Amino acid sequence: MTAPNKLTLPDNLGDITLNVVPNCKPGRYLVVAAYEGKELSRNTFDLNSEHSRSRFVTRAEKCDLNGRADEFREHLGDRLLAYAKAPPGAPDPPPSTTNQLADDPRGEALARMPEDVKAEAERLLADSKLLERIIADIEAAGVVGERRLAATLYLAGVSVQLPRPLSAIVRGPSCSGKSYTAERVAGFFPPEVVLFATSITTNALYYFPPGALRHRLVIGGERSRLEDDDRAEATRALREMIESARLSKAVPVKEHDTITTKVIEQQGPISFIETTTLGAIFDEDANRCLLLATNEQEEQTRRILDATAAAAAGRSRPDLERRRDVHFALQRMLPRCEVLIPFAEQISALYPTDRLDARRSFRHLLQLVRASALLHFRQRERNSGGEVIATIEDYNLTERLARGPFSVAASGVSDGARQFLLALRNKFKEDEFSTSDAQKVGGGSRRTRYSRLKELNGVGAVEQTEAQRGAVPAKWRLTGIDADSGAVVPSAQAVCDRLLGCTLARSA
Repeated sequence: MTAPNKLTLPDNLGDITLNVVPNCKPGRYLVVAAYEGKELSRNTFDLNSEHSRSRFVTRAEKCDLNGRADEFREHLGDRLLAYAKAPPGAPDPPPSTTNQLADDPRGEALARMPEDVKAEAERLLADSKLLERIIADIEAAGVVGERRLAATLYLAGVSVQLPRPLSAIVRGPSCSGKSYTAERVAGFFPPEVVLFATSITTNALYYFPPGALRHRLVIGGERSRLEDDDRAEATRALREMIESARLSKAVPVKEHDTITTKVIEQQGPISFIETTTLGAIFDEDANRCLLLATNEQEEQTRRILDATAAAAAGRSRPDLERRRDVHFALQRMLPRCEVLIPFAEQISALYPTDRLDARRSFRHLLQLVRASALLHFRQRERNSGGEVIATIEDYNLTERLARGPFSVAASGVSDGARQFLLALRNKFKEDEFSTSDAQKVGGGSRRTRYSRLKELNGVGAVEQTEAQRGAVPAKWRLTGIDADSGAVVPSAQAVCDRLLGCTLARSA
């Protein structure tokens, strides 16, 4: 049994309150002390450790208490001790406030980190420009010009602490930096969270040690170029883990002279990120993931060349090891809890319904909002059950990140294919052209351009007029159909307007 989450000190000390929130390891709590509504201190401590409680009191009493530090120390110490020895009959917290993993390795890892690193992580979590600071650190680690991609991948990694994390597939031609970006972003997550698996065989997920995949960010390698029934079967277990957060498989096992059936179970959830050069991806895999893309513009190539030259010239960089340690501490401080979105119904009312896959993409959108709120949990309110409350700022951030990927998902056409279509229009206008002609237009390799030609053919933007005959390439023509699906994510302003309208309607 546990004590209530809010403890009030005697009236003669004014409005001094302690807000106590479970934090990772059982028995370890985050305590926020406030005086007359002003936050005084924010620290973690172990309820069962007298030294930990005493250290928390010492830190808190250094704050300005209008000369009442002695009284504060006396009563704060008494109340923490009372909290540690909560009387029988105190209510249990709602299920959402309890850790889904009683042996969460993040808690122990955080306890071993230096105090100055943890303090810096706390300051970063409280920074109003938190995500900007994170992206700046990722850029310092070598990721150039891919701010939107890096931010989205980072939020996907954050979402692994949610009951239903996000997964992503990063598309782009060879040498576009997709694998490099994914690996650099993953490098800011601690080892007990991230799992690098360059190749995952059909049954590999079933045979990890029990619990090894719970709340893990799995970074896969390059996706196989085979997109057939065999490949679909090979990725079935991965799809099930992403969708259901668990796997179950009955297998025959020989025990002595008899064969019995044993059920192998593996618990998730996981966030899975992989890369591919493919334009078209097996639908069952694609609609479970955010479809992201690298920047293929010429300006991006210039930025990469300049950054590579600066590194070769020995231009100094910040202490990346220290920055990664701070990020490890930050990730270990994230609570494992639910996130509530009070304005979700307003988003739903504005969300387009003309495509069947909207049922799943809407869920992806909400998960991005939840990931943003979880990352900013130090700056968000939490209800009595411990859930983080998302704000419209979280949706505003999500909208900016999601418009590109969600537009690609709705149309089935990547940004690279759209650029290729524009190049074909500029080159051929209404004239027919061969496959060989098309492979001389735009950037990327010949294989990449052929893949994009198939993408455009799949959505009707180009059509084949003559099939290939031996060594004679196929002929094509442009249909005039626009491959761009337009905006598919409601704007933050529209959501705000609708939210305000609903509020006014209720008040009237």
